[in-house]
Amino acid sequence: MTFFWNGQALEYFDHRYNHTALNMRRVEIPIARWFLQQKSGTRILEVGNVLSHYGPVTWPVVDLREPGAINVDVMTWKPEEPVDLLVSISTIEHIGVGKYKRAATARVCPSGVLARFRSFLAPGGRAVVTAPTGYGLDRELREGTLGADEMWFMRVRLDRIPVEWSESTMEEALAMPPRACSGLWSGGLMVLVCRR
Repeated sequence: MTFFWNGQALEYFDHRYNHTALNMRRVEIPIARWFLQQKSGTRILEVGNVLSHYGPVTWPVVDLREPGAINVDVMTWKPEEPVDLLVSISTIEHIGVGKYKRAATARVCPSGVLARFRSFLAPGGRAVVTAPTGYGLDRELREGTLGADEMWFMRVRLDRIPVEWSESTMEEALAMPPRACSGLWSGGLMVLVCRR
């Protein structure tokens, strides 16, 4: 089965880990992999350990808590050299919140995290960030202060299991309730790109 995003027909991703057929990982993983296939340059960084749960990764992964990753606070850490592609899947909404709160990130806003990600990039590099709607980015998104160079939005169709996703407007994605149905983390998804 395929879905359409940014003029591309991509295959839905279904995996038993985190029950991807029931949540946004079903589209986030194929979108992230599409960017990985399009990369120009070889220096890749992942912020938030997600992709390694679904296959081998050959790049460094920064994650505050997960074993096997570089366990540092991304708001105080910096890569040794700039990266060509930074991928972050549903992580930005956690930075500086709850168990991911550290003194350095206690008051960080999503636009500050995106600015930090942009600072990691080599000239011509891109940061690709996915995030659910309803979890902390919505205000800055509506105000136009988030700081992304490109944005796409998706929403779930609640009448289908496994869930189906379609491109949408920002308002349609933001109108989707978090936990819209059992197993679903959010009914709306944003894909953000920052360039350097």
